[in-house]
Amino acid sequence: MTRIAAIDITPTNAHFLVVEQSFRKISLLTAETLRRGGDEDVSQFWARVYEALPEGIDAMVCSGDAKHSATRISHFPFGDTKKVEAALEFQLESDIPYDISDVNIAWCTVEKPAVARMF
Repeated sequence: MTRIAAIDITPTNAHFLVVEQSFRKISLLTAETLRRGGDEDVSQFWARVYEALPEGIDAMVCSGDAKHSATRISHFPFGDTKKVEAALEFQLESDIPYDISDVNIAWCTVEKPAVARMF
């Protein structure tokens, strides 16, 4: 069975649900809302959200305010994951209008031949 989590994050709340999907059936495992404390920073809040999720999540869908996120597609002349990881921050420093130390970076490879295309 596949476990899928969906999270909607706002500056003050995180709403999430987790379903378990089999070939013929989808079952709701949990649906919760967590409120962010007034003095709780974002990393503490995300840690609390992570702890509240059940184990064994196979896929996750997240939504949030687009004013607080940015997406870039980058191309690298190599496909080795370690090389891409080493080059990614350097590449993003010239692509984004923020200080690299002020951002959280998540990435995935969408093509993996000899050339990597990152999303």
